[in-house]
Amino acid sequence: MREDRDASHGHLAGVSVLFPTRLGQSESSRIRIEGLGRIAKSGSTCTVLADKLTAGIPPCLGHTDVFEVDAFFYPLVKRQAEGAGFFGCGVQYAHGARTSTSQSSTPFRPTLTDPSPVHVPVMLEEVLHWVAPEAGAVIVDGTLGGGGHTRALAQRVTETGSVIALDRDEKALLAAEQRLAGLPVTVAHANFAELSEILADLAVESVDGIVLDLGLSSDQLADPDRGFSFDADGPLDLRFDVTSGEPAWRLLDRLSAPHLADLIYRYGEERCSRRIARAVVECRRKSPIRTADQLAQLVRRCVPRSPRGRGPGGRAGIDPATRTFQALRIAVNEELKSLEVALRRMPDCLRPGGRLVIISFHSLEDRRVKEAFRDDPRLEALTKKPVRASTAETAQNPRARSAKLRAARRV
Repeated sequence: MREDRDASHGHLAGVSVLFPTRLGQSESSRIRIEGLGRIAKSGSTCTVLADKLTAGIPPCLGHTDVFEVDAFFYPLVKRQAEGAGFFGCGVQYAHGARTSTSQSSTPFRPTLTDPSPVHVPVMLEEVLHWVAPEAGAVIVDGTLGGGGHTRALAQRVTETGSVIALDRDEKALLAAEQRLAGLPVTVAHANFAELSEILADLAVESVDGIVLDLGLSSDQLADPDRGFSFDADGPLDLRFDVTSGEPAWRLLDRLSAPHLADLIYRYGEERCSRRIARAVVECRRKSPIRTADQLAQLVRRCVPRSPRGRGPGGRAGIDPATRTFQALRIAVNEELKSLEVALRRMPDCLRPGGRLVIISFHSLEDRRVKEAFRDDPRLEALTKKPVRASTAETAQNPRARSAKLRAARRV
């Protein structure tokens, strides 16, 4: 197994994933593929497509192949392998100075001892398809997050092109600078609505493509000090940029019940908004709400949980606190305002033929994107209906269930 980073950091640039071409076969030979390994099945041949190598492997050989893939894309490769009828028999990850190997008896046995990053990019293949980055292109990732989309785009544009990645979250920027070292990526601490100013500072007149992933990153959800997770004991902050604006707990402290109810209804489309707002005001008279866990428990007492089996596949409905947290997050970050500004300004940042690809996660965002792509004379919509994540992806990454991708081209 090849390791490109100092093991003491617990970061691994490559993982060894074993996929037997035929179940029950134990003979083995090795094929190592650098970069993103994409697995597709065609007739009797499993074709592995990668940035630097393409290999055709007849399954009748009955051998086990070891694909060396980037850790960012391991979950994607796993999904594609399973979708093609393959099952993994092992995975190794570096952790500190040690290497741990999975010993589980499940069909696919990954050991994610210290995964870096936590975030799994949503609809990665679809983003690459609709952006269509080529060598030498200049692409903007307006929502860097965990860096998965940025990394894939940078690998596609090669060293002759560049990716300009923006994020309001300074933690994301600091982490990404290490994760993306060696790739043609320029990062900037900025709101994507400020793209015009960033391009001017970089002396870039226009770009070939822009990507926005409007969802939370899993890294943010995993940070107990941000309040994005319902069970977090840290402060109920909910800001992407903790250096500006006011935290959500302060919003709960100062808004009247009617104003808070309007906010929760407008941005969360929560039908129980008035009941929740009254409960918040009553609670703060005795003890102010300071943590995500406190707010989530209060909301759950006000909103009945959706019955099990209502969602696809018989899964439980969303947590009753979801819409309230969404509303507060949108409010403290002015997310819809940023999106509206970006939709007005970004077409002028694109070269003719350049593409704007946006992934939204709720109807308030998707509605604005749909209308802009339909009504803006500078844009031609490429997707008549929103593109949804595949069943295989949503099974592996539940965050993708609500993702909707729309694409447009600059005319």
